[in-house]
Amino acid sequence: MKVVRFELTNKRIAQSTPVASRVNTLTVTLESTLALTAADSSVITISNLMGAVVASQSMALSGDAKAKFCAPGGAAGTAAWVAASKSVELTLCTGASVLASTETVFSFQITNPAVAQDPPTLRIEASGVVAIIALSDMVVVSAPVLGIVGGSLPLLVVVPRYDGKQIAQNSRSPPPSTRSP
Repeated sequence: MKVVRFELTNKRIAQSTPVASRVNTLTVTLESTLALTAADSSVITISNLMGAVVASQSMALSGDAKAKFCAPGGAAGTAAWVAASKSVELTLCTGASVLASTETVFSFQITNPAVAQDPPTLRIEASGVVAIIALSDMVVVSAPVLGIVGGSLPLLVVVPRYDGKQIAQNSRSPPPSTRSP
């Protein structure tokens, strides 16, 4: 008899922009050792999205797997934003499943906070009648974005700064050697 441990073998997340006050797309890639199903009342929760600004309790999803998820009482392709815990809850729609050993990719948008911040440690877990995946850290993708080292780290936020340069002139006339006779 082979016993398979219920876990997420792939739980990557990256962001599209680290710029303060900008709309930011977070892209998630998940892979599980066993299937997560709507019949099991499976819910995936991504938490500790500190600083994220979200205007609604329902978030639109994009990506290949968006139709698998429904916010409670919402249409396919949505997730629930829980402001109190700064988390996104992804409930599998009726009849939907996340297949075992298959990458599931989706994205959602938040707005970055107006102030600079270091990236928080994002956490993920899954719950259901049978499927329970313990809370663990997500794997973040670190790559440059807009020339910012580590700019893809989720919720790393920078405030653009312009370092002004000055140029001055002390005479209106060209130097004597360049005057024409």
